[in-house]
Amino acid sequence: MIYNLTMKLLLSGCVIENEDGKILLLHRNTPQRQQWETPGGKVEADEDGKSAAIREVIEELGVEVKIINEIGRKDFIEDGHEMGYIWYKAEIKSGTPKPMEQKHDKVEYFSWEELKEMKDLSANAKNLVAFHFSM
Repeated sequence: MIYNLTMKLLLSGCVIENEDGKILLLHRNTPQRQQWETPGGKVEADEDGKSAAIREVIEELGVEVKIINEIGRKDFIEDGHEMGYIWYKAEIKSGTPKPMEQKHDKVEYFSWEELKEMKDLSANAKNLVAFHFSM
């Protein structure tokens, strides 16, 4: 397949674990995609990765988070776009996670083992799971 690549998009997001070590994902339910994904999105021109991840979590989940550390990066191609994603481990400072945007219909925590078996993960979530099991 030939891709018409555009400039690389920089994305960042948060990996949020609960007290049982399960990972919080959002379910995207749009005509184009029905998939589980990590909370996060595009890094704007005036932001760094951490600031973007914090902003995206507020927009998507309605919670404030504290970034603990960067846990990894991965480049990938989706829909002909080259993307670079930065994952940050984060913890919830305040609020209860819930879908804040119409494109998402639910949030859930999953164990790493459950994630390994899931078929309806976003490309980025699949990369995160592969990264986790390669450490």
